[in-house]
Amino acid sequence: TSQIVANENLVFFSIDNKERLNIQELRKAIEHEARNDPAMKQEVSIRWMAFLDDLLSHKSSKSYLTMNGDVNHVANKFGLSRQERYIALGLFHERGLIIHLTATETKGD
Repeated sequence: TSQIVANENLVFFSIDNKERLNIQELRKAIEHEARNDPAMKQEVSIRWMAFLDDLLSHKSSKSYLTMNGDVNHVANKFGLSRQERYIALGLFHERGLIIHLTATETKGD
């Protein structure tokens, strides 16, 4: 039997790794939540995806990319306007795909 413990917006799934118990229930719950998340239904331009793929391809050679150099070069390659690249970076950051810090965030309070 599945052991699911709910506490407000948090849910805990008891999983037995040795016997692989409750893994299917966990998978079903994750799939259900993902399908019902409005953000998952947001359409993203293929240019944005190519932009993201190109940015991520640099991670093995660089620990970070600069906005004025690397990021703008890649964005120009895919025809992204200044506004469009900032919106795309914000979305990718929000989804946990990249870490995008603005000048305000890096300066602190």
